[in-house]
Amino acid sequence: MRGMQRMFQRSAAPQSAAATAIGISSSSSTAVALPLTVPVPATVAASSPSVAPIHRRHMHQSAAHLREQSNKQGHRDGSGQSRTRRVWRAVGASAGLLVGSAICVASCAPASSSHDDDHHKHSVATKTWHYYSGPGGNLENLRLFAGNSNPGLAEEIAHYLGVDVSKATVGRFSDGEIKIQVHENVRQTHCFVVQPTSSPVNDNLMELLLLVSTLRRASAAEITVVIPYYGYERADRKLSSRVPISAADVALMLEEMGVDRVVSVDLHGGQIQGFFSPSVPVENLDSMPIGALYFSEKRLRKPVIVAASAGGVLRAKRFRETLLEQRIDSDLAMLIESREVDEAGRFPSDSKGQLDLVGQVDGCDCIVVEDIVDTASTICHAADELKRQGARKIYGFTTHGLFSAQDAAQKIEAAPIKELVTTNTVRMQPAIERVDKVTQLTLAPLLAECIRRIYQQRSISGLYQHPISAPASESVAQRTA
Repeated sequence: MRGMQRMFQRSAAPQSAAATAIGISSSSSTAVALPLTVPVPATVAASSPSVAPIHRRHMHQSAAHLREQSNKQGHRDGSGQSRTRRVWRAVGASAGLLVGSAICVASCAPASSSHDDDHHKHSVATKTWHYYSGPGGNLENLRLFAGNSNPGLAEEIAHYLGVDVSKATVGRFSDGEIKIQVHENVRQTHCFVVQPTSSPVNDNLMELLLLVSTLRRASAAEITVVIPYYGYERADRKLSSRVPISAADVALMLEEMGVDRVVSVDLHGGQIQGFFSPSVPVENLDSMPIGALYFSEKRLRKPVIVAASAGGVLRAKRFRETLLEQRIDSDLAMLIESREVDEAGRFPSDSKGQLDLVGQVDGCDCIVVEDIVDTASTICHAADELKRQGARKIYGFTTHGLFSAQDAAQKIEAAPIKELVTTNTVRMQPAIERVDKVTQLTLAPLLAECIRRIYQQRSISGLYQHPISAPASESVAQRTA
């Protein structure tokens, strides 16, 4: 009996990052237990609609209980905003937490992490589903895997699908090499791997390649990689001599590993789809309608959709078209910046060129639309110019909020931006989470619906051609088991 007790104590001890066998290892400093429907901010709705559980009631009750305990242990900072403390600290530096039948992702960071990293900003959703039909359908042969890039998004997609994230170890050996082991039978199954290749780009890309290789060697029938943010996508052409077309090289590596299909969101250049052979279809999902629907729930005065550059006019037009479909009249404007690119073909982060405005924004509420916000220099410079031109309120929307610059948070705080909305294609930087102006809009319902349609061999284009219009609570309740 004592021997069994010692074995139990050893098995319950915190595991290292290389030995985490439940769920997936994460570089985040906070354990995540995502609800089925994420809360809507006060600017969108007075309260979030209550949502019934999908398949296992105890799973959501347990998650709600942990969130309640987390809120009770929260504290107030100097601004009066509540920040959640880690309720998982006693679990150890790295461990998988089993909540009911939902696998939560725990930290791989050292236990001595700064307390400032405890703040976690949850994603928000619109009050009405437009591109999500609710959980349901026969998904028995579907497997959903994820790496360490954005495990919270994978958990959220799994909840909207009504499935669990498949068990796999994605860790590191002592010398830094990646260790992967799948703990489920995937023979003749359709496997979906959720892994945006954001920073650290090379680590996340290698994890994705090895995950695909593992599943292919394990006799998976079909492998679809869901890459919400496609790393190296800005290197999609040669802007100078003797430089690689990195986006094409990444496509070649994915094909060589045995990928059958690719799903991404707002690729920087549409030609990236052509970097894959015809045998590997690419689904390039559009997040502009999701952002437009979020802003359609606000009371905007004479809204103007502003393209931050000439290359973003098409995105701004799609954004405006969605507002028009919601019977919100809006105008279109464009900012043209004159500045030189560096040797790598990118705009230097510390340079500001002259901005010329095409359109009228005086007394209007402006929404600056971008696909990527990296250093935040472009969107903040655009906000300054719009304010100088007499704009009433300035908002921003971007699909991929990278915020890689160390001073990105300070730039956003200082800019005349009322709210900057970004999606959860990549994990939000800790410094940006503390910026009250930044809102993270979830794309998990859209990605979940896309995954379901691919698995059921249904049209993806039909998702946008015939959108759904139903309250979020009703849509989910109809499919509740």
